[in-house]
Amino acid sequence: MRMTMFAAAALAAISVGQASAADALGTTAPYGPYGPTGMSQGGFGGFYAGGNVGYGRGEYSERTGDTDIGGFMGGAQAGFNADLGGLVVGVEGDYQLSDVKFDETRPVGDNYNAGLNHYGTVRGRAGIDIGGIMPYATGGVAFGDIGYQYENAAGQTVSESEYGWGIAAGAGIEAMTAGNLSLKAEYLYVGFGEYDLGGDTVDANAHTTRVGVNFHF
Repeated sequence: MRMTMFAAAALAAISVGQASAADALGTTAPYGPYGPTGMSQGGFGGFYAGGNVGYGRGEYSERTGDTDIGGFMGGAQAGFNADLGGLVVGVEGDYQLSDVKFDETRPVGDNYNAGLNHYGTVRGRAGIDIGGIMPYATGGVAFGDIGYQYENAAGQTVSESEYGWGIAAGAGIEAMTAGNLSLKAEYLYVGFGEYDLGGDTVDANAHTTRVGVNFHF
């Protein structure tokens, strides 16, 4: 009985001693803010970079009318977050290669396609860290290349594109996983207006959804 009590007391003393030593060294407990689940202990704060893929639908407007556009996109993003005690604010930039266009072949064999060739955004982000899951809102500026290509049945091609500015706004959700990685899903509206192409004023916009992965440094 005495031996059992002595062993229990010794274990308790060792535990208290370890905790005191950790406090003295300024270290933290082995379980971070998300507990012993294998999730990243770093949180959303700091620099990050990653990639994404998605799909967009919208309109390409010219003098002859509005045409629906749609297609896939893919690109990369990078940014910085500041964790203000659960409130996460930051800035993110991304750039996308885009096939968000319309493409039609006319009865005489001519082909005409137009839409978003490639574009990027620079946006602010603000979200709430709820145990490693962060819903957020985002908004800022967009910039990109919009154009058309016309090819007749004989193979002769005429194309023109213009680079300009627009707006971007949306919302998403991001979740931390193991190894400083996070996964995200995002809706983003991008709108571009008043491009001068071939003597015509052209507008384009797209509602996009995309998924991505980020590595947090």
